[in-house]
Amino acid sequence: MKKLLALCLSLLLVCGTFAACNDDMRKELTESTNNSTTAGPAKTATLTALLSTPSQAAIWEEIAQSYREKAGVTVRVTTVSADTYPAALAKQLKGDSAPAIFEWTAAAEDDSLRDLMADLKGTSFASLLSDPSLALRSGDKVQAVPIDVSVFGILYNGALCERYFALKDKGTSYSSMAEINSFEKLSALAEDMQKHKKDLGIDGAFAAPAYSGKDGVPWQTEIANVAVYREAQGKDGALDDLKAFLKDTFDFTYSDNVQRMLDLTGKNADVDAKTLKTRTLANARSAFRQGKTVFLLDSTDASETLFSDGSTLKAQQIGLLPLYLGTDGEETQGLSVHVNRALAVNDKADAETKRAAADFLEWLFSSEEGKRLVSERLRLRAPFSSFAAEERLNEPLSRTALETLGKNDRESVPEVLDRLLPTEGLERVSDYLLSYLRGERDWDDLMRDVRARWKQMWEDGTDLIGKED
Repeated sequence: MKKLLALCLSLLLVCGTFAACNDDMRKELTESTNNSTTAGPAKTATLTALLSTPSQAAIWEEIAQSYREKAGVTVRVTTVSADTYPAALAKQLKGDSAPAIFEWTAAAEDDSLRDLMADLKGTSFASLLSDPSLALRSGDKVQAVPIDVSVFGILYNGALCERYFALKDKGTSYSSMAEINSFEKLSALAEDMQKHKKDLGIDGAFAAPAYSGKDGVPWQTEIANVAVYREAQGKDGALDDLKAFLKDTFDFTYSDNVQRMLDLTGKNADVDAKTLKTRTLANARSAFRQGKTVFLLDSTDASETLFSDGSTLKAQQIGLLPLYLGTDGEETQGLSVHVNRALAVNDKADAETKRAAADFLEWLFSSEEGKRLVSERLRLRAPFSSFAAEERLNEPLSRTALETLGKNDRESVPEVLDRLLPTEGLERVSDYLLSYLRGERDWDDLMRDVRARWKQMWEDGTDLIGKED
């Protein structure tokens, strides 16, 4: 998917009798699904689904067979390549043979199709989410439920943190990573760790991230995403109409916070700023996995690399902190979450078919057999509370991250920038940031340029930093 709040743009309203009919159907879906534990499985004999993973077609056949044996319902899954999926989805949803279940992905950017999503609010399937805010919504309506996510944050080496907390001459009063719930605390901790790097046997508190090429894009986007999301949270209606907010009222409120995070990671890193031009993501991950740094800005996608042969890391020692920027109320901020895949139910289907679809999805993500198929066969990072830690995908970082979602009143940060900041533009941003960290360019001067280009993007349709000077 491309990504949760990036999809939350203003929708066309369905009016008149058609809207009323849809409301009645949604009510029937919710009521029938909530009563499914006493009423038994829905009687629909066949369900159809359209998904974007041809490589998993055989696995879906295995899932369908298991469910047919359990519930007597046939599930027919059609898979289409990711490149052709958006067109296939649009064609089928607007045709006479529309699937009962379909996948909402990053490439499916035709927002008019969202009028064809049944409201899953109140269904047992939607209630499985560890963090309900991750659902794709329109107002109070739950349109799609994530089934696979990636989580981004600040990874930390717990063993090195414990070594620091045991220092007799440490310059902070912290004794546990559980105390670190803001940028101010993170900053104080990292700066003091940098002062004690010889005592800790590290090259620096942070593994300096990559700045050049595509390696530099992920962490830059993540930091910018938190700043934009926080600003949108503080403006009425901004999250309901994100596009209008970014075009008309977005004013880089937290640009200074972004600067402070860049300073923190740059001045307390394992390498000098002069060498950052050649830094790669592999370099950063290597330093962290060898215990040469305490912190690494990365995602759950790094799990295989970090725990491969030669690593000094142990899965139980690695934790994740949110990307704190020093914004108001960040003590309850959670990790940054990307929704890779989400499932929706066709609103044009009859009430019985909708109920059958919801029953199937609830079984897949809550039953013992369904969860095994999800984790072991589909290998999804499913963000559901129905999974015990040992039932999740056997991937250390993912298990750690998924167990934290929705816990302790923490609110996940969804991605809001994907469709607006192309990779090509962000690669040029890297050059700007490098010149700043090297002391070659003033931050205010850099931001004047970025603001001007942002305005130009909306005026003539070019990307943020994609136009040559």
